Amino acid sequence: MTPVYGLRRTIAGLAAVGILLAVPAAWAAFLPLPANGSQVNDDLANAIAPNQDAGVSDVVGGAITAGEVPVPWATFEAFAPSDVQTLAASDPTSSSATLHGSVDPGGTSVRVHFDFGETATFSSSTTPETLGASVVPTVFDAVASGLANGSTIHYRAVAASDFATVAGADATATIVNLPPVVSIGQLDAVTHLRDLGRPPMLSLPLDVDEPATVTIELLNRNQKVVRQTTVTRSSAGAFVAPLSVRHLHGNFTLHVFAVDPEGAMSAPVELTLRIRR
Repeated sequence: MTPVYGLRRTIAGLAAVGILLAVPAAWAAFLPLPANGSQVNDDLANAIAPNQDAGVSDVVGGAITAGEVPVPWATFEAFAPSDVQTLAASDPTSSSATLHGSVDPGGTSVRVHFDFGETATFSSSTTPETLGASVVPTVFDAVASGLANGSTIHYRAVAASDFATVAGADATATIVNLPPVVSIGQLDAVTHLRDLGRPPMLSLPLDVDEPATVTIELLNRNQKVVRQTTVTRSSAGAFVAPLSVRHLHGNFTLHVFAVDPEGAMSAPVELTLRIRR
């Protein structure tokens, strides 16, 4: 290759790049653009040029005009959240519920929140939080409070980047304080005092599905309470509760129930326990 020929190719390449940069219409050959007359979210144009409203008249030849500079649609497609999902609510109380959502941030950080209210017009919103840049679905949640006991609320997940705001589908949740659920884990059918140490303490494997005060009672054959203890749990999950069985032997009934902070009581659970020396 002669130096002159190589120089000509270099100049031609630079000229082609210059055309793409200087003539936005040339981008249409390389980028997927919307058809003329497409409606554009106002937030998109405002992110490019403040105070520049975007509408039908702002879409020219598959590009959004911000002032005098047409901006290819692919610029917005690359950094817009997508796949916004409104997921099922959890942990209802008499005045609140935890709302859950999911979003694909689209390669940029996004601000997320939930709209909620008595109808699908959504009179309130949770405090926004920011999710980091990602290209995979990311879950988020927030607590909606100040709700009426027994009511049904509408809510939706919302995600916004600097280029677009996307809302998930409307969902509903009933606001009612459900009682806790408590369970007893695996225990030997027969317990020997000599195996429990001094003083003999029985370790009871329990589980509760929400913060609650758990009461453990040991009843004799006449259903009289001979031992009792309470454990206050600040979180849901499994735990071990100690119960003294000193000077006890015979057949007993282990009786366990839980009460949450709002006063809702679980159904009691019972287990037959035989204590031998």
